[in-house]
Amino acid sequence: MRTHKGALERGLDILFLLGSGERALDVGTIADRLRVPKSTVYRILRALRSRGLVILAHGNEGYRLGLVFLQWANAVQKGLDIVQLAGPVLRRLAQETGETVQLMLRDGTRAVTVDVAESPAPVRVAPERGRALPLHCGAASKAILAYLPDAEWREVLGQGPLAALTRKTLRDVRRLRADLLATRARGYALSEEEVYEGAKGVAAPIFDEHGTVSGSLAISGLVHRLRDDRLRQAVSLVQREAALLSKALGFEGHRSRRRA
Repeated sequence: MRTHKGALERGLDILFLLGSGERALDVGTIADRLRVPKSTVYRILRALRSRGLVILAHGNEGYRLGLVFLQWANAVQKGLDIVQLAGPVLRRLAQETGETVQLMLRDGTRAVTVDVAESPAPVRVAPERGRALPLHCGAASKAILAYLPDAEWREVLGQGPLAALTRKTLRDVRRLRADLLATRARGYALSEEEVYEGAKGVAAPIFDEHGTVSGSLAISGLVHRLRDDRLRQAVSLVQREAALLSKALGFEGHRSRRRA
């Protein structure tokens, strides 16, 4: 039985579709991908355009999200105290370590990059703001997943086959569980080529005033650079700064290490 969608849901589908890619999409492409009549797509686009939610790309090549989303993104970011607190930390650590530093926040079963300070090196890891990763992929995500309650572990790990971003992404539930328990025990997560080939990451969790893990602070660099003393330095710095950010958010006490 097919569920009938109203204009609002169709409009949201169009916005999500436009927001998922980099190029503009014309009416025909949108209609094909959403399996909606062109007349319906055109009518909804006209309404969205009147509110500034979509715009016509240069040369009438198709539709893109409107600039209003930048205003909304700024409003959201201003409401996130952690983003404001972490900004100077990210920039300082990037200069101190010579590697890329990022702030990740949890969004359901994903971790989203909300701020980045890129390495000054010519060859570097460069994650995009707004990129969402599954919670089992990479150090920054695993630093969040490791400190979630048992029930949420089961929810994430029991959703069927785990996605792989590279051949080294942990997809085996037993190996992943062992990795997460090791993360809890030592207080930081590690990854090597789980998100980007040739890249290594180290991350520590950030807790809010309720003791709930809400995000992570991560340092990412090339595998051959983040070794030995430089890796130990990155671990020490990311743990220290994540703990200070947690304290600034009102967190007190020790992290819970629940069995899963």
